[in-house]
Amino acid sequence: MCAHVNRLFTSTHTSLSPTPCRFLVCAHPPTYPLFAVLLTRPSYVLVAVMFSGLATRLASLAENPLFWAASYLSFARWHGELVYLETVKAMSLAWRMPPPYYRSASYSALSGLIALGYSPQDVAIVLDVALLLLLGVFFRILAFWSLVALNRDKRGLPTLGQMAIFWVVNPIDSFARRRKAAKDRRRKTGPAVTPPTITPLRFPETDLGLVAAPTTAAI
Repeated sequence: MCAHVNRLFTSTHTSLSPTPCRFLVCAHPPTYPLFAVLLTRPSYVLVAVMFSGLATRLASLAENPLFWAASYLSFARWHGELVYLETVKAMSLAWRMPPPYYRSASYSALSGLIALGYSPQDVAIVLDVALLLLLGVFFRILAFWSLVALNRDKRGLPTLGQMAIFWVVNPIDSFARRRKAAKDRRRKTGPAVTPPTITPLRFPETDLGLVAAPTTAAI
């Protein structure tokens, strides 16, 4: 089975070579950027759905500033709101009455708007479309920057890792080495010691000429 899959991938992608089966993976992606794209896309979709306000309500997300900011980057939030508002707008007035009007509040389209925290206004629809366009432009720019930044080695340029080592790691390492060398020099030489000054002793009698000459006793 693995050999068959390897032959299939080898015939489809000439850049691939057969690889042994490991962890239920019979063939690796042809290039790293393709693997990163295949991994990033479902991860972003999963995060976007988590913070769309459909599973966890927007009122609950607003309690955490980080979650609330993440919901603004979720295309699923604005797409879900746009689809729901357009669906409610297309309904007849019979379905857009206040919830107490019906035997069950679930029959009212307004109850869904209240539960999801949506605003049934035309400006909300325009805002949803504008934010979807902005998110599309933002992720196109991000994809272009990633394509340029992550393929520098194929253009004969240093990679981001090499640039980080040259501009960040090397200066920090040089600074640490200089500090260590200066500390070692201070430890070997020790602190500077000032030699004490010797002050000669002075006697008052000598200075005033009051010392009497020695006398010899007569025998």
